[in-house]
Amino acid sequence: MTQEETQVMGGSGRPGSTSPILSPYDAIDMAKYDALDRLLDLRRWEFAWLYELENHETAMQIYDFLENDASDGAKEFDEYAIKILMANPDANPFLGADCRSFEYAQPPGALQRGCAVKNFNHRFYTTGMRSNGSPYYGEIDINTPIIYFTMPTWMANGNAANITAAAVTAAIKAADLYFFANPDVTKFKLADVFNDTLKAELAIVGGRFSSGAPFPIPSPAPYITSVLGISDPFNCN
Repeated sequence: MTQEETQVMGGSGRPGSTSPILSPYDAIDMAKYDALDRLLDLRRWEFAWLYELENHETAMQIYDFLENDASDGAKEFDEYAIKILMANPDANPFLGADCRSFEYAQPPGALQRGCAVKNFNHRFYTTGMRSNGSPYYGEIDINTPIIYFTMPTWMANGNAANITAAAVTAAIKAADLYFFANPDVTKFKLADVFNDTLKAELAIVGGRFSSGAPFPIPSPAPYITSVLGISDPFNCN
């Protein structure tokens, strides 16, 4: 390593940690990298991957995600997402449900609010190293042609959509982390993890999902996803 490379790496071994003059990023972005270094439990090569120019947008996206939610669960998910993106830059671990997918309504005589969503499809990712040292990467797609959601009558349609989107996103994260920890899980077991989490999240407010319509819904809404940390997917009020 040259003297200049040593300066750029800095005393902590992180890229640019003590030499912002030599950094390709401005002071604001460098402060964000320092925050990522403090908040996340990253290996040296993982941080170096984030610091590369071609991954800068991803790093800033992860920072924005943490700025909105710095809980331990969010940190764990970010660390998972970095590993997935290092294995497959075309993966989309930060996709979550958008509240615009859930067009709740309560027609006359209906006992609850309901909505229908078509093409409720998700892709889950895993990666890691086997005990024999061989790396692995895997994906599982779980596709649902149509799904129905219901919420209590006291809840406004927009609020019902926001809560449903948040519940679906929580279920996506839970299934992703489960798949990461259990790379040999079957598709059916992973679907159970997703559905059980979604059921529990909705039940908190008296909501539920099913394969049967609560009342006739002639035009199911398309399932819309948004990138966490960039858009505002839980604001349909």
